[in-house]
Amino acid sequence: MQLTLYRTLWIHTLLIVGMGGYWVTHRRVPDKTAPVKHVRMPTQAELLEIVRLSHELRCSYYGRDPVDLDRRYRALIDLQLRYMPPEHPEVVFNRGGLAEVLRRSGRCAEAAEQYGILLNIYQRVMGLDAPDTMTCQKNLSDTLREANEPEKAEKILRQLSLKLSAALGERHPEVLKLRTEIADQMMLQSKFQEAESELGAVLEIQRKKQESNHVIPAQTMCKLVICLVAQGKAKEASAYDKELEQLKIAAQREDPKFADRIAMLRFDIEEAQNRQRVK
Repeated sequence: MQLTLYRTLWIHTLLIVGMGGYWVTHRRVPDKTAPVKHVRMPTQAELLEIVRLSHELRCSYYGRDPVDLDRRYRALIDLQLRYMPPEHPEVVFNRGGLAEVLRRSGRCAEAAEQYGILLNIYQRVMGLDAPDTMTCQKNLSDTLREANEPEKAEKILRQLSLKLSAALGERHPEVLKLRTEIADQMMLQSKFQEAESELGAVLEIQRKKQESNHVIPAQTMCKLVICLVAQGKAKEASAYDKELEQLKIAAQREDPKFADRIAMLRFDIEEAQNRQRVK
């Protein structure tokens, strides 16, 4: 029993050292003028407790009560921070797990706080344009959206859109997808005129690219119609709505699934029109 425990401890120690080496290799050179945080060596009891908590979280993550997972993650992170810096990959990994648990359990404000801490670490260690940094930035914006904070989500999405546009080009599908998400956040804030401009620009690019998957420009067109309806621009909205109907009729023989998708999109438009009539 004791031999197995020490063998597990030795394997876990090697894992920590290995991940630390990878992190150091890929991180930016730290600022030598920044204050250095000294950490103490862990006791044997602390190392054993970290191994136990880590093993339990890895082996029984799915299906466990989110409240229990929250408690275990926080206990593990607090224990690790006694002798590890916040930038250590093990601490970062567990903080990401905590953020995911909080988000899945609907505690989006707390999850956004954890993603914010992670984003600061990624920006400081990996750089502003690193893939991991941008992934964390997207997770934060999605969580803020779920927390009903569209203004903050829009701000982060704009920053991410600028980075991706510079790296991939403004016509890249991921950039266009981000721009439609920005428009979504604008519409949640009733910034319909700005959203209309954003969606119109995206739709123009998608049409020029002649997307083989016509569902993508159809989705953008649907959002644009809803945006126009909310502004009372019935004539402009009707023109796009008729185009969607023509796309549906043309697709009924060639691609029935696409026709069904357009029908669902037009249902969203009808709901927006009903809301506008109530006003």
